[in-house]
Amino acid sequence: MKLSNYKEVITLISEYFEVPAKEVIGKSRKHELVFARVLITFWLLYIGMHKRRIAREMNRDHATVCHYMKLIKDDAVIKSHIDKCKAYLEQQGIYFPCQQTWQAVIESCNYRSANREVIREMAIFINNLKEEGTESMKGHADYILEYL
Repeated sequence: MKLSNYKEVITLISEYFEVPAKEVIGKSRKHELVFARVLITFWLLYIGMHKRRIAREMNRDHATVCHYMKLIKDDAVIKSHIDKCKAYLEQQGIYFPCQQTWQAVIESCNYRSANREVIREMAIFINNLKEEGTESMKGHADYILEYL
């Protein structure tokens, strides 16, 4: 069976953690449910689902999914569970159609924070340009800052 549908992912990861799927997408903050949500986020990213859709399907907001992505990138325990979960899914007859590597998904979890750094640096540069530049440069800097 091909892993390609968010409902399948939620069901399979819920089975892996031995918790009801309904509770995983519920409001509870129990550790095992949050942990399951983080792994569900990883697998949904792996099959190519967008962060906003993941948030919608799991009854969370976009910021929560971004937080889960940070956990995926930084937490060694979660990374080890990803490998264990993959082995479990393979035992269940699941194969992985995506061409992405695990590392590509984990690196994509760092994408947002990297963009923030670039934007912050641009804003500092443009503010300096506003203070020290010509009138024409100041006008351009104001225009650019509107879109940052």
